[in-house]
Amino acid sequence: MTAMNSYWQERYLRNGRIWGDASSPTAALAAELFQRQRVQRVLVPGAGYGRNAGFLARAGFTVTGVEISPEAIRLGQQDHPDVTFVEGSFLDTPLEPGSFDGVYCFNILHLFRQADRQRFMQRCRDCLRDGGLAFVVVFSDAEPSCGRGAQLEENTFESKPGRPVHYFTAADLDGHFRGFEILERGRVEDPEDHDDQGPHVHRLRYVAAARRPLHEFDGERYREAASHQREWGERLIAALELQGDETVLDLGCGDGTVTTRLADRVPSGSVLGIDASAGMIKAALPLARPNLRFALQDIRTLDFRAEFDLIFSNSALHWLKDQPRLLAACHHALKDGGRLYCGFPGAGSAAGFIRAVRKIMAAPEYQKFFVDFEWPWYMPEAGEYEALLRQAGFREVSVRVRINDRSFSAAQFTGFIDQPAIVPFLTPVAEADKKQFRDAVLRAALELTALGEGEYFEAFRRLEVLARK
Repeated sequence: MTAMNSYWQERYLRNGRIWGDASSPTAALAAELFQRQRVQRVLVPGAGYGRNAGFLARAGFTVTGVEISPEAIRLGQQDHPDVTFVEGSFLDTPLEPGSFDGVYCFNILHLFRQADRQRFMQRCRDCLRDGGLAFVVVFSDAEPSCGRGAQLEENTFESKPGRPVHYFTAADLDGHFRGFEILERGRVEDPEDHDDQGPHVHRLRYVAAARRPLHEFDGERYREAASHQREWGERLIAALELQGDETVLDLGCGDGTVTTRLADRVPSGSVLGIDASAGMIKAALPLARPNLRFALQDIRTLDFRAEFDLIFSNSALHWLKDQPRLLAACHHALKDGGRLYCGFPGAGSAAGFIRAVRKIMAAPEYQKFFVDFEWPWYMPEAGEYEALLRQAGFREVSVRVRINDRSFSAAQFTGFIDQPAIVPFLTPVAEADKKQFRDAVLRAALELTALGEGEYFEAFRRLEVLARK
């Protein structure tokens, strides 16, 4: 047992519910933010006996608390049966990547030294889905106890044996949020009355931040390179039977070009295009008009209820791994009788590029970047996807394969690789090696797909999906 484990286990055994039953005022601030952002699943590292985790559970969230003290968990399970407690250190406990919408971290981060604080925040990021929210509360440098005890690092003191405490300046705290977009900062006073300290007030800082997507796209470059995606999307729209007054949701709207075609078809209706890439939405926003709007939103956060006559998607759904959850959300979002209509790559697509990128990923100089790499795409067989649709409650299900193999010029094929094919594979590569990696993949892809006379062949097997609620 580590010194920190021993410290907290002994303290809970000795003092029980140390801070009483009331939650911190910051739990209410976090709950309000989480509700606005449609957070559902919340992780609470260092949950203690659950006074804050329990508050969040009562506010309607599905809450998992990680706690190193068995005694704290025993108390928490008595008081808060609606919280799932997991025993262990947050730094080491296995948790499924991307499985939470929000992290609420109260007065835990400052209990680590610098290297472990960085690991802690990376773990928070790993546990969140793209766009997921972290709400982190820490001791500030205005805390009355700042400076007490032996100094271990800058602004870090061992105030009690086995318990380092770091006191954060504003800039210091911001620096812990690499890979996040900071949404809100604040300071709050939190009164407490425990142990031999009696009534006292903690002076805290908090930051609310959103996890940036792993894969960010350049909307303008995509618009230049994506002629074949536009062609496929426009063909899908041309086949639609519409009355002109439908409400439509476009999942993964990209640069918005195809979405405008949908808006043209429903002049008395409305279209909402959503995408998780800020670069894509930036390119799309100038196309907005009275019956067409765009929003930055991860598809995985869908929480609409019977709002749309049609959900449309073109060349986007293969980026989503949790298809059962996605399809259930689509089913909830459609009105009775509403339709899901989408096209995306199925099994066998982009075979040349995939062979090339796998070859370069396996090269000795690049292997180290892909040790824990998760393949970015889901490209199923038609029958497999049909079964998922039926399991989600859809009827009148049709999934057909359309062969869209095509030839490219070198410039066209390079554009396709740069935006969007190679983007997820560049993410784990060190900045200094990204260009070299990209160039190696491009050379390999051109070699593997060459037809001669400046032409390059790539396979595209599209699934065209139609289903009704």
